[in-house]
Amino acid sequence: IDEPVVATPPTSTSTEPEIAIEVPTPDRTIMTTIGVSDDSLTISPTDGKFSLLVGSEVTSYFLLSDPESIASVVISYGDSTLLPISTVPGEYSVTWTVASTEQVLTIIVTYADESVETTVYDVAVTSGGLVYEVIEGERIPVAGAVIIIYSLDGTVRTQWDGSSFGIVNPSTVVDSGIIGWYVPNGTYVVSAGKSGYKDTDALRMITNNILAPFIELETISETIEEPIVIPEDIVTIEPVSEPEIESPSFYESIVGAPLVQATADLALPVAT
Repeated sequence: IDEPVVATPPTSTSTEPEIAIEVPTPDRTIMTTIGVSDDSLTISPTDGKFSLLVGSEVTSYFLLSDPESIASVVISYGDSTLLPISTVPGEYSVTWTVASTEQVLTIIVTYADESVETTVYDVAVTSGGLVYEVIEGERIPVAGAVIIIYSLDGTVRTQWDGSSFGIVNPSTVVDSGIIGWYVPNGTYVVSAGKSGYKDTDALRMITNNILAPFIELETISETIEEPIVIPEDIVTIEPVSEPEIESPSFYESIVGAPLVQATADLALPVAT
């Protein structure tokens, strides 16, 4: 007996499209600034580079996004690892001294998902300007010279008040002759002077917050009267003084006259 054929329903070959769930990429940017002059002035990097004065003490500030996911932060300057301080989540700071050669400032942030963000900054340095004189072709520092910084607005210059930046103005040049300050960007005139030297001004337009001009001072030439030298072959003839001839007084000249003498003889009394 033939078994009945049971119709099998067609199998559907179509599948439901999968919906891709996009996971937003967390914002993990690193913003860095450097505080100088006792944090009275903040410097931002230019094209990934900072410009700083050799030997100055500065503080780096790092602002990190996604602070809840941060696992560790490592900061280094050159070959030295720095120990940052964090009082607010995502904000770190560390103080360090600028080296005498160009170095790099690096921050490495590791997150909970094991991703790592690294940011590197070049740190260019300047040893400062110099107040000097030239002696036999060499620059010799002029210690004790007085420096006055002026801010320039158009053609009007005003003595700059650097007290809010920890800068004394006027100031005196130290033995090394080196000068240099962190200042707000702008136009300045630096005047240098010392007794025995001509006062000299240096005009500078500052765009990197460092004012460090080189100023040459020139000595004031003194006029010295040179003695008159008489050649040995020239004979000096002293004037010959005439002998003094005593002239008779007016009385003597009258009495001594012949006519007066004859008259005097006639006037003598006749002896009896």
